[in-house]
Amino acid sequence: MKKKTVIISVCIAVSVAVLALIFLLSFEQTEMNFAQNGAVKFYYNDKKIEAPLAKEDFDSLCELFNGKLFVSDHPSCGFEDNISVSFNQGEQVFCIACDGCPVIYWKNKDRYFNISDNENRMLKEILQKYGCYFPCI
Repeated sequence: MKKKTVIISVCIAVSVAVLALIFLLSFEQTEMNFAQNGAVKFYYNDKKIEAPLAKEDFDSLCELFNGKLFVSDHPSCGFEDNISVSFNQGEQVFCIACDGCPVIYWKNKDRYFNISDNENRMLKEILQKYGCYFPCI
């Protein structure tokens, strides 16, 4: 009887572990290994900024955007192409929330992902170097 209980317990534990692994792997994450160069775009009021990202800023933004889980939400933060960071000569566009909230919209994938408040501060500091400011609504 003890042996049967142990076998059942082991089977349940293995099943739970497999299901947990499948569950974790089903979440799609951002991957920035495609990025070779980047640029910032900020068209708001009288500002018309389009500038390539410096190597250090490019590396920081790739690291900041990499490995984020996509969310199924459609936030009302306000996103547009004119307030964005793009990679590979504009092939991939990441719209920055105009109201300053810590959400990024990956336009090409039509998906959103969150960044932490600290990461949001870092993002804004990088973009401010190029003349961007937030909020811009």
